Amino acid sequence: MNVITLDKTDWKRYENIIYEECKIDYPNARIQKDVHIKGRYSKRSRQIDILLEQRIKEQTITTIIDCKYYNLKVDVKKVEAFIGMVDDLDADRGIIISDRGYTKAALDRAYYNPRHIELDIYSLNEFKEQFQSTAAFPYSGKHGVFLMAPLGYCIDGKRNGFSLCTLYQKGLTFEEAANTHEFAYTNIVEKDEYVYSIFDLNDNQILSMKDYYKTFNYEMIPAEIIHTRPIAIRVARYDHKPFNEVTGIIDYTDFLFFVVWFCPENTLKRTLRKMELLLSRTIPINVAHTTNE
Repeated sequence: MNVITLDKTDWKRYENIIYEECKIDYPNARIQKDVHIKGRYSKRSRQIDILLEQRIKEQTITTIIDCKYYNLKVDVKKVEAFIGMVDDLDADRGIIISDRGYTKAALDRAYYNPRHIELDIYSLNEFKEQFQSTAAFPYSGKHGVFLMAPLGYCIDGKRNGFSLCTLYQKGLTFEEAANTHEFAYTNIVEKDEYVYSIFDLNDNQILSMKDYYKTFNYEMIPAEIIHTRPIAIRVARYDHKPFNEVTGIIDYTDFLFFVVWFCPENTLKRTLRKMELLLSRTIPINVAHTTNE
């Protein structure tokens, strides 16, 4: 890893590094530096280091990036102040990037904030290098997708019997994430005469769930077409289980890609938003296999 070091007087360079990295990570977004917006509660002008606006379907997703540049790690108080600012500005997401890093308590406070605002914290080197992967190419046979993790999540490419990859909170192991009942897995189903649409796959999954869980209820969440491809989102709730199961399915020409996301009830709203964002950024790919003679 190439560690970045900066002179303590070089604040503008620090902010410019983050700004340039944002342009690479979010090529289709509108990105502005040093923006002032009036808060909806405070009624005063709030200064934003970097404002990032992305169009997802007919909605604009707003992300506020706060560039922390001082001698101390970001702590809980700094995160709580940032939560208030993000809420005051009615933004969807917030990112703190600190040259000195952050405490574990600060990271937990960001992730488990009660307002369903998506928050994350990075050191500058993490933001540029990404210790845990935030993008992957899960595939099965000749079909695959380019997948980008939602804010605060990483992608684990280790395969197992039920998934091509898993997603869970940055900073945790898969086992730790499973214990919190908040993680996701992905898979691909090739279309055939039995499963040819999202409706076929959805019906098959519901039948399997009835056999396995016996008692549960589910609802289909209204979902718009993303990138001209139809999608389905389903929320299942189980008796005596401390989690919900959110499933998102997207229909590509020759295959179906789906994500199953487990989450507690108190993070369901945030998970649904993450699911829509995840599906909207997924791109189908063809996989060519070669053999060495």
